Amino acid sequence: MLGAREQGLRVTLSVEDRPGVLASLTAEVARAGGDIISLGTFYGRDRTHGTITMKVRGLEESALRAALEQAGAQVLDLRSA
Repeated sequence: MLGAREQGLRVTLSVEDRPGVLASLTAEVARAGGDIISLGTFYGRDRTHGTITMKVRGLEESALRAALEQAGAQVLDLRSA
């Protein structure tokens, strides 16, 4: 599940639940040079937030974190997987 056979970075995010958030996140990852291997969306801590877990290859941890925070996401967990 979520790209288990692929090496990369697994990141879990908290995001505002509104139209366009997922598009902004994926655009920032692509702009930074990352390749999204897998992605899942889940209910967040309340009705105004969602949780996204994705696996990305092609970026260092610091570059991925910067790209996601630029798009307005709160990084909850980021690790090699």
